[in-house]
Amino acid sequence: DEGSRHWESVTVISPDGAYTRTDSWIEYEYNAAAQLIGAKGGANTWTEDIFGVMSVTKRTDIYAIIAGEAKVIHSISLTNTANLDGSIATSISTSHYSYDDTGVLIDVDSESVIPFSKFSLDEGRLDENDLDYIKTWVTDGDFPLYLALVDTDNNGMDDALSISASNLTIGEDVFGNPL
Repeated sequence: DEGSRHWESVTVISPDGAYTRTDSWIEYEYNAAAQLIGAKGGANTWTEDIFGVMSVTKRTDIYAIIAGEAKVIHSISLTNTANLDGSIATSISTSHYSYDDTGVLIDVDSESVIPFSKFSLDEGRLDENDLDYIKTWVTDGDFPLYLALVDTDNNGMDDALSISASNLTIGEDVFGNPL
């Protein structure tokens, strides 16, 4: 198998002084006949606004080959935010993209089932430690209507994370009170 990896780095400093930098990548996989057979990618984003609120986001994009093109079918991000007052927050964000047979985008929603195997630096920016952290949200009973571990192959073992919300956030203020 042969492939190619493409990197892009974008830095933006807005007129008010807010700063954003995103480093993203996509890796394509081809067969011996030079046909596209797979893709994977992700990004890291660092931001700081004019009030000193800083955040770091790690994103993994999961692709499918549709009509000969790599299309993002799921995107999952984990963002850590720190405010100057000492409050902190962590957010999980997901998007699920649906396409017709010709590769035209037909729908975007927040219903995602992400296999545990996708939480690997070989697959994107989120790794096993991030998955373990998200699993604590499930075991702690946070967001029971929107976040669950699922057994997709019915073998009695959870193997995927089911998320049915576009953004879930947990945090605490400087005194340890939930946000």
